[in-house]
Amino acid sequence: MARFITSPLLDSLSGVRHAFFTREGGVSEGIYASLNIGPGSRDDPGRVMQNRRRAMAHFDLAPEALVTGYQAHSAAVAVVERPWAGPAPQVDGIVTRIAGAERWR
Repeated sequence: MARFITSPLLDSLSGVRHAFFTREGGVSEGIYASLNIGPGSRDDPGRVMQNRRRAMAHFDLAPEALVTGYQAHSAAVAVVERPWAGPAPQVDGIVTRIAGAERWR
């Protein structure tokens, strides 16, 4: 199962669900041997989807509810109001103002 870390500060906020996932608990192999949830990588798409399932199991949600960015190692953040229609933006943070966004499909 996916391993994660939580923040006591974020835990104390009402309505905030969060997790910082580690590399542990994934099914990817080779250079991607981890919990790789990046569909933009050259990892096997089936393994990426299984990793996304494992990560979202923490929240009791379907993997389709997971919205991710393409990691850019920058200070860029995207505000998401619906799942991306095309490729994920190059960002390192994602926030939303939409209540119930975990139900996106």
